[in-house]
Amino acid sequence: MRQAAQRMTLSGRKHLSGLLSEVGRLMKTGNKQRMLELEQNFHVIILEGSGNKPLAEMGRAILDRIWIIQNINLLTTDHLAYAHPQHLRYSRP
Repeated sequence: MRQAAQRMTLSGRKHLSGLLSEVGRLMKTGNKQRMLELEQNFHVIILEGSGNKPLAEMGRAILDRIWIIQNINLLTTDHLAYAHPQHLRYSRP
């Protein structure tokens, strides 16, 4: 996260910001599947924003495994409501 914060382009930061805004809007509609997709993209953008290609590749491989379980967990609970404010808090400069 630290590397991404230092290396991410303005375009990447805007993409993250837009993604988080869309998740915020979707929280009101309850579209959990789309919110989960966006939350997963959030993490991939940060990995890629680090500029560390091996780290991003390893991170994506780990996240792919986590997301199988996360899909079940987040789609059957309200954990997305807790994750989103954390992402907002840590994405601000």
